[in-house]
Amino acid sequence: MNKDTKILLIDDNEIDNIIHLRLIRELKNAVNVQVFQSAKDALQYLTNTSKSNPAALPDIIFLDLYMPIMDGFSFVNEYKKLKINQHKKIRILALSCSIYDKEIKKILSYEDVEEFICKPLSQEKMHDIGRHVLSA
Repeated sequence: MNKDTKILLIDDNEIDNIIHLRLIRELKNAVNVQVFQSAKDALQYLTNTSKSNPAALPDIIFLDLYMPIMDGFSFVNEYKKLKINQHKKIRILALSCSIYDKEIKKILSYEDVEEFICKPLSQEKMHDIGRHVLSA
């Protein structure tokens, strides 16, 4: 990740957010990270940003799959309707502690989702993301 990498972290679990934020910043101190505990709030941010300043859109979204009100699956469905990818290709990385193949296959079937990562993030997982996902 370079210093201009913009990341959106969407997870309702405050403790996971603290841990994940620390790991992301350890990988590269100058990374710009915004945290949302609500998928609906994150969608609103993306909608507003795509209209007002598309250059400020994130490069990567870390998306928890299981949140109240709007889960990650619903988020991806709504995100697709926004057609944000016409402004910028955003990489969505799904996060969950679920290890059920059916759920993993379901989220990976969405064309906007590039990878599934089992929570919690770790230094090793972050380095893999930095090497493989961000260099592509």
